[in-house]
Amino acid sequence: MKIVENKPVRWSEHLIFELCALTGFGMENLIIFIEGVISGKSINQFEPLGHMIHWTITSVWWGLVALILIKFSIKKYSFDVFMYKNRPNKNQLIISVILLIITTTVSIVDWNGFKPFIEFKHHGAVKFTFQYIYYTYPIILLMFVL
Repeated sequence: MKIVENKPVRWSEHLIFELCALTGFGMENLIIFIEGVISGKSINQFEPLGHMIHWTITSVWWGLVALILIKFSIKKYSFDVFMYKNRPNKNQLIISVILLIITTTVSIVDWNGFKPFIEFKHHGAVKFTFQYIYYTYPIILLMFVL
């Protein structure tokens, strides 16, 4: 694997990169519109298979956008996101664990239980798996924005 050096990035280039990530993320609205035109239903009326198809299409789209942005950052700026090796220090890890505990507690109170368990029970194994794969892709795109 080739180690690359970071080139300086102007704020305007960084902004364009972030806007591309956000546009990729927002394209789910177009996907929902197209699915509605094709099926004649709103996304809220989809059967489980319709939701799984939607999540698959959206995840593939978001994955392609992420791949394009990764390739572009390597080619244009010689910045490989997979080569970034800074490790969090002890204080950052402690803060992360505290925030994880707080957000998990708020979620448990809000959902009257642990959300993944509730969704697994409600959706079943197959739909739950598709949904949580779908949940990973916006995180990838939002990391580009941050």
